[in-house]
Amino acid sequence: LGTEHAKIMFATRDFTCGSEPPAVAIEVRTTDTAVDVVAGKYSVCAALASGRVVCWGANDYGQLGDGTLNPSSKPVTVKGIEDAVSLISTTLYTCALRKSGKVSCWGKNEYGEFGTTAITESSVPVDVPGIEDAVELAGSLHSSCARNAAGEVRCWGLEFAGGLGRGASRRVTPTPTLVPLPGPVVRLSASVTAMCAMTEAGGAHCWGSIFGDVPPGPFAVNSVPNIAFIRILQAGLFVADKSGDVWCAGPNDLGICGTGTTEEVSRLTKVPALKSIRDLDGLLASACAVRNDGSSLCWGINSEGSLGVGKTEREQPLVLNPTEIVGVPTAKKVSVGDTTNCLVSMDGRVFCAGLNGDGQLGDGTNTKAASFVRVQNL
Repeated sequence: LGTEHAKIMFATRDFTCGSEPPAVAIEVRTTDTAVDVVAGKYSVCAALASGRVVCWGANDYGQLGDGTLNPSSKPVTVKGIEDAVSLISTTLYTCALRKSGKVSCWGKNEYGEFGTTAITESSVPVDVPGIEDAVELAGSLHSSCARNAAGEVRCWGLEFAGGLGRGASRRVTPTPTLVPLPGPVVRLSASVTAMCAMTEAGGAHCWGSIFGDVPPGPFAVNSVPNIAFIRILQAGLFVADKSGDVWCAGPNDLGICGTGTTEEVSRLTKVPALKSIRDLDGLLASACAVRNDGSSLCWGINSEGSLGVGKTEREQPLVLNPTEIVGVPTAKKVSVGDTTNCLVSMDGRVFCAGLNGDGQLGDGTNTKAASFVRVQNL
């Protein structure tokens, strides 16, 4: 590992000469820095500047990608990946975009998320067949999409809620399928129930479930010019322009729009507290954002203290106004999971808050935290 150090933790069962040795998990001791983080369901993964990937937390279906089913409260190295660019994870699986243009996935393959239905889970990365030239990767609940340099988008997985851009159905389509879009795409933007594609001119087309409605195919979003990204949550549609201003519309259940109230927002309305935003992520009824200056904000349902505002769910179950996170360095990336949220600092460290029963905070304990704590060895 060069300047890195690793502690090898062997399984406790015995084995005899000539037999296969037990699987091992490599506990990461590294000076490597994180470039991306994704909080899934009870596990978290980070892509490192070296191209390696590390994961921590639950591992019932191989979500840690280390060749075992052993959970870990500290980062362990995903096997066989040395060229990761970015990651996606929404439930019990994770996929990595690689510099080669391939996409590799591990964990639970419930609905063809790996591009195949031949296996139901894998504790090591599996390449998605047919994806060789991807330059961007995005994922919604049980489907993934990849963009190539020509601006084409292909999606695969479960078509439930219109995730593949062809309207509502319950079909599983493991083969990457071209999404019918009117022109080349320059950026993808994913949410738990929907996917959006941005054009060079600043327009966007989205598909999937919008507050329970599923259009028959991709539809245009024209209300905001120069769109940078879009996030569609259970009760709020967020649109950010290239200057960093953010608009929101929707039922606004539990105040997800960040306007300080729970009243419905019937049309896209600028959110004053969300200005100069470089990244925003959310899942159902909670959200976090990172400003251009690196300060971070969270709001919505404070499940298990995952908003990291320093108060437990019992002390403050709902945060109506975007609240600045204190006690953490300036950030560049945020990821909102089921009950655990994580961010990457400008210098490549990772911090997480919320539930920790499976070690998903990565701090070497199983104690939940209402403030962001640093992941060990990162």
